[in-house]
Amino acid sequence: MIKLFLVIMLILFIILGFLNLKKTPHNIDFFANAKYTNKGIPVSGAVENTAYITITTPGYLWIYYNPKTNTQHKLRALRSSKYIGNVYNNRPRTYEIKNFKPGDRLIIYSWSFGNVNKPTYIAGHIYLDGVFYKTNPTNFKILSTYGWYGGFKKAGKRLGCFKDGGSRRLPYQVGGWHSQESCRYWAQRRGHPYYGLQWGGQCFTGTDLNKAKSYGALNDSSCNIRGRDNTQNFWQKSPKYQILGGGWANDIYSTLENPDLRDCGDAKGQKFISTSGAHIVFEKNTRKLKPALGPNCSHSDRTYVEYVFKPYISQKIPFCPNDNFDEFKPAGCMNPNSLYKCKNSVRKNYKVDESLCITKNNFNHNSYDTLKTFSLLRRTFWLLDKVPPEASGNNKRKINHWKRGLTNSMKNDAKLACIMTTHEDETEMPACMMKNNGDEIGPYQVLLKRVFDMMKYNKENKTTKFKLAEERLKESVKNTMKLAVKLRGVITSTITACSCINANNNKLKCSPC
Repeated sequence: MIKLFLVIMLILFIILGFLNLKKTPHNIDFFANAKYTNKGIPVSGAVENTAYITITTPGYLWIYYNPKTNTQHKLRALRSSKYIGNVYNNRPRTYEIKNFKPGDRLIIYSWSFGNVNKPTYIAGHIYLDGVFYKTNPTNFKILSTYGWYGGFKKAGKRLGCFKDGGSRRLPYQVGGWHSQESCRYWAQRRGHPYYGLQWGGQCFTGTDLNKAKSYGALNDSSCNIRGRDNTQNFWQKSPKYQILGGGWANDIYSTLENPDLRDCGDAKGQKFISTSGAHIVFEKNTRKLKPALGPNCSHSDRTYVEYVFKPYISQKIPFCPNDNFDEFKPAGCMNPNSLYKCKNSVRKNYKVDESLCITKNNFNHNSYDTLKTFSLLRRTFWLLDKVPPEASGNNKRKINHWKRGLTNSMKNDAKLACIMTTHEDETEMPACMMKNNGDEIGPYQVLLKRVFDMMKYNKENKTTKFKLAEERLKESVKNTMKLAVKLRGVITSTITACSCINANNNKLKCSPC
């Protein structure tokens, strides 16, 4: 029966792979092409949003591209995936997938195939948008393992080595000798959440984990007896290539959780030759991964393991880096003080797009008296009131620096405006300055709107002093607006580092634009 299950599984994989292979252009061994490096990257440069997969295994693996995130852990889920290719017998191949989007993933099925006497692992890297995603427990996860009872399921998590005794801690024994997969099958068939192997293939199952552990934990070296069959045959019940517990020591597993990924060393120092004969170089810290079954890496599984590669890809937000435009988004860079500095300090999740810079903020006396001009100042002062008290000292220093610059510029605006409004009676100048000291937006706005009206409608009978103050005020207010843009940018970039902000409970937070 077990042989029949495995033969059917192999036939299904081959048929599905053959059918999908006709539909995909991705099944290409690029090492046969001199235009690609020995890391599987185009010499001319990688294409944006294209994943370059270079991977190997001593056994056999099938690679599928799955753009959907709701795929269930069943063989029929392959119908919603695109077959990319296969790799076998430690002969790496490279495949490419175009338009690899955030949320997309690779599903990799591995099997020991005819190499059951060798520790089966997967190793390689995926190059995507300038980043090497290497095989390690962060970038790859186990989705499921294939069992002879129920197909692909979450099962096989190793819980450790524990002492057993005459009063069996896992009380339900299965007669005969067993492999890791065979013992799991009997536990699942009985509906038991735990199973343990000891003495090189004796199988016990149970429902009480506390009881199973009650005699105490043992060092993994106490669960180091290999299977009893020496012929290295794949179909053995107690194979020599598996480590199956110890003397009065249960190697205990769960039928409800996936195995952890085990790191079995760096693949960089090992020589790999591709199917086309090219020498393959993996990135440093490319790890050899396999399910954490048995106490160490010399244990080999003999069933299918379903891995998933789903990188975190943040979508970069395009922004205008030029503070001379209304569309300027200072949160996109760490230094918003000039176009040059902003473009050279772009934050990780942003990208420069100067085509978004459309409306030039050319402040002049014809555009001062607009809601946009004063709403910029009101927005900036509103943000100042919302700065969280827990903001770092360095952030606060930056904010205070630009705040001082803004208020000083507003005071200069008020002084010039007072000169213009009192040019016929200079005795009113001190009172005007006392009332409009430049640190409150309300009086400042009233004063400047009054002056703007004078500039627009009183074009005659202007004294030389008035005209001089008028020209100076134009430049001063323009500087004030620019400082307001800078201060607003410093607040959003040093505290929230996001494109759009709102306040909730007097604290800033990112929100959709």
